[in-house]
Amino acid sequence: MRRPVYLSIFIFSLTILMSCNNIKVQSSRVESDITIDGLGNDWDNLPLTYNEDLKLAYGFANNDSALYFMIRFRDRNLIRMLSRRGMTLWLNDQNKKDKTIGIHYIDESMGSMMPPMGRSNSQRQNSMPVYIPSGIFTLARNDSTDLDIEIDNINGMDAAAKFEDGFYCFEFKIPFNIDNKKPYSINIPEKKKIKACFEISPMSDEDKEMMQQIMKSKRSGGGMPGGGGGMRGGGMGGGRGVGMGRQMPDTGGEEVWMTVTLADNK
Repeated sequence: MRRPVYLSIFIFSLTILMSCNNIKVQSSRVESDITIDGLGNDWDNLPLTYNEDLKLAYGFANNDSALYFMIRFRDRNLIRMLSRRGMTLWLNDQNKKDKTIGIHYIDESMGSMMPPMGRSNSQRQNSMPVYIPSGIFTLARNDSTDLDIEIDNINGMDAAAKFEDGFYCFEFKIPFNIDNKKPYSINIPEKKKIKACFEISPMSDEDKEMMQQIMKSKRSGGGMPGGGGGMRGGGMGGGRGVGMGRQMPDTGGEEVWMTVTLADNK
């Protein structure tokens, strides 16, 4: 008996999530501060890790005062998913899988997230308008986000996102608590290892219901409910199969945990 497509994609997404859940990453040493502008120019000569499944590159860097994180990718489905659902960079200076402090990004102004259905991934990409990141970066603490505390008001924290030359780039900066006077910062552990988590929030209940209606309508041969409008969640290909022509999104949240080894001070 042929396995349903949506079940196959769910298993595929879960397998990738599990295989990417304990990644070891070496942070690069930088002597000066990285400019947080969403362009990523300061990362041109730094080694990055490429995720073949998500089609994105990422990396960590640090100096004596801060830790930096950058991701860069092209996928328009992915940018819409993480912008509407929200994404968070979490850090834990005890090298534990606890979400202690981080930076959250979300764009609540985004409207319909549903790419045209029944087309290849490349056709969907070409038919979707370019999204220019315009969301907000806010403080994340103890496994929760606070949309009322924007990091522009926090000394030492910084983040930015832009679309440039066909690529989306996100940059994050979290300061080290060198003088024990920065409440929103991380300590430098003796063994120079910290835990980091890149999290994409789950699809809302409202969006899940809309997705179920759309898939039910397609199976019965009908069109998209309401002409396809009102979809607020992750677009097609929004799960771990992003960039691979998948039709069914992963509606649950996604977490990629990493053990980051800080570069030695000089």
